[in-house]
Amino acid sequence: MEATLIVNPAAGRGKGKKAYPAIAENLDKLPLEFNTVFSEGPGHMVELAREASRSGSETVVACGGDGTVHEVINGLDSHPARLGIIPCGTGDDLAINMGIPTDLHLACRNLVSGREKSFDLARAGKEVYACIAGTGFDSMVSRVANEGVRLLRGTSVYIYSVLKTLASFKPLEMTIRADDFLFEGRVMFVVAANAPSYGGGMRIAPMARMDDGLLNLVIIEEMSRGEMLRSFPSVFSGKHFPHPRIRHLTTTRVDFSSTEPLELFADGEFIQPLPASLEILPGALPVIIPRD
Repeated sequence: MEATLIVNPAAGRGKGKKAYPAIAENLDKLPLEFNTVFSEGPGHMVELAREASRSGSETVVACGGDGTVHEVINGLDSHPARLGIIPCGTGDDLAINMGIPTDLHLACRNLVSGREKSFDLARAGKEVYACIAGTGFDSMVSRVANEGVRLLRGTSVYIYSVLKTLASFKPLEMTIRADDFLFEGRVMFVVAANAPSYGGGMRIAPMARMDDGLLNLVIIEEMSRGEMLRSFPSVFSGKHFPHPRIRHLTTTRVDFSSTEPLELFADGEFIQPLPASLEILPGALPVIIPRD
C-alpha cells in the first residue's frame, strides 16, 4: 500500500509537530510504503491532499486534529483515495466518532491492520465536512476557540470559549428550512450533525450516525443565559434531550438564513457567512477504521 502522510505541525497548538517523530518511528516498523509532506499554513493541506491523490497515493493520512481532517477531505473531494487518520489535535472528535484510536501507536497500526468503511459527508456551499456544522452561538464559540485561546488545551478550550461567548450573547433571529419543516424565530444556535459529538466530546447529537444518509438537525431555541448554563453540562453525556426548548429532526438538506450577520462553521473551521445550504452525501468518504 502506498500512502501519503500530511502532517499539520500546528495541530493541537503544536501537538502535531511534537508527535511526528513517534509517528514516523511507528510507521517505519510497519509494512507500509509512505512519504511525508508538511503543511505550511491554513489551506495548504487541501492542495497537498489533492496532489497526493492525483499522483496515485491509495491512502492519504491526515496527521492532526479535526481541522486537519477537514482540509484533507476537501482535497480528496471527488478524488479516488481513501482516508487514514492519526489523531494529534485538540479534540479529535472526528477520529473518535469513527472509532479510530487516539493512541498514536494503535492509530499507526490501524493503517495496515484496519478495514475500509464508507462514511457520509455533508456539503456546505463549496466545501464538504464530516462532523458537525453550526451557526449562531455555536459558530461564535468556534471563532473564540480558534482565535482567542492560547494557553488552554483539549476540552478546556471549548468550555472556556462557551463561557466567554455566553457572557455577551443575545438570541438570534433565524429561518431554517428542511424538507417539509420550517422554523422562523429566535434561537441560541442550530447544528446540522453528521456525527454525535464535537468540541472535545460534547454529544450535541447523540442519535447521529455517520453512515445513515441523514443530517441530524438540532435547534436550541431562545432561552436565558442561566438556563443555557444549567443545560450545558448535560451536553457531554448527551442527556440534554428531551428539553422543551431543544428540537431534533432528521433531513437530507437544510437551509439557514438570518437578517443578522452570522457565520457557518463546520469541523471547527469557518465555511461561509449565512445564508447557507447544506446537504448530505451518503457514503462519500472511504476511511480506514479498526476491524473490531
